[in-house]
Amino acid sequence: MVPRFLPLTLAAAFVGGAVIASGAQRSDDYFGAKLPGDTAELFAPGVVSRPERFEARIAFSSDLRECYLTETDATFSKPKLLVATRGDKRWSDFALVAFAAQFKFCHEPFLSHDNRKLYFTADGDPAVASNIRDFWVVERVDGGWGKPSHLPSPINSDFAEFFYSESDDGTMAFASDRPGGVGHFDLYYVEKGADGAPRAVNFGPTLNTPGPEFDPCLAHDGRFLVFASAREGHNNLDLYVSFRDEHKAWTKPVPLSGGVNTDANEYGPTLSPDGRFLFFVRHDGKSSDIYWMATTQLRMK
Repeated sequence: MVPRFLPLTLAAAFVGGAVIASGAQRSDDYFGAKLPGDTAELFAPGVVSRPERFEARIAFSSDLRECYLTETDATFSKPKLLVATRGDKRWSDFALVAFAAQFKFCHEPFLSHDNRKLYFTADGDPAVASNIRDFWVVERVDGGWGKPSHLPSPINSDFAEFFYSESDDGTMAFASDRPGGVGHFDLYYVEKGADGAPRAVNFGPTLNTPGPEFDPCLAHDGRFLVFASAREGHNNLDLYVSFRDEHKAWTKPVPLSGGVNTDANEYGPTLSPDGRFLFFVRHDGKSSDIYWMATTQLRMK
């Protein structure tokens, strides 16, 4: 298993022309946490980010009634998918999702914009040594979730796939170590080929480097991409952002500001359903917690 520790940075998004209010306000939507400003802050300390456990990728449902969270260990060898639900007065405690018991590994939640599908990373094909992780999806049914389904090729391959992401128009992005990339782990997106069949396309050398790239987070409108990378000889993962220009080409990535990147590993970027907040993971080998900040810096300059 490749350790899931690497760097992050961002150049925030201006959401609907609104500026995020002062961090003094608290929100029951986010476990009563104080809303952040333009500087990264620990998310819901003692409630979500807890000293006795390692947390990784987080995801909220569009109605802010469910929160999915990866719980893991220092080596990321035992990831589990947890869920908390929000009632009229408070959030529940986190508990293992019902369908996770069938998997050896189950983590990295991503909810579709319509809140009908939950994508996650779980077991690959045990008969193929290189296939340590694949993507799965489960759809809502009355009273909960249905039966998980394995996503088809070319999204999954005989190699490792991590960190499914999707913009509101259905564009998919992910990380994989499949052959033919620029480096060991690269970022890919899915498009339709000339025959109408989907194909996985490498984002190319503007985003990918000989070092590892992980954890793509597409903006809801698809106009920027935040991801984790150990580029330029760095030994740790930091967060970077790239924008779509007027020609729909991806710009050179820049590291996120606002105290996001440190000597620890920052990765696992995800957006709140309304795009106002960016969540990410900070992992220093001794702890792994969720941080968040306003996305006002994700505005193309």
